[in-house]
Amino acid sequence: METKTNKTYSVNTQSYVVALSDASTDISTGTNIESFRLDFQCQLDAVFIEVDTNEAPTGANIICDVNFEGVSIFDEKPTILATESESKRIRSFTKSTFEEGDELSFDIDQVGSGDAGKRLKIHLIVSL
Repeated sequence: METKTNKTYSVNTQSYVVALSDASTDISTGTNIESFRLDFQCQLDAVFIEVDTNEAPTGANIICDVNFEGVSIFDEKPTILATESESKRIRSFTKSTFEEGDELSFDIDQVGSGDAGKRLKIHLIVSL
């Protein structure tokens, strides 16, 4: 468990990482690539996505989405710019409070058009 005391995160934060692809296969678009049910109540503080630094997308950005009950939780979806390996932290959500038993699903909306990218992970930083 990560405990921080600063302006970015609350006192009791945890980071959850969800793998949306493997290390050897090009990322491809799709809905419900992964999903899971929360076994705790939490407040979502930040989300970001990353790929292996040697497998950054080229030609187009990677765009991901997190859904609750089939609807995106973002005002602005996490995006890895072409040739970069990490998105900026997203801290603005249409829904940020979740209950035990809520299900989140993950989509890949766009991938690089030259090199798609590999080893895509999404990070959810939550306060308990």
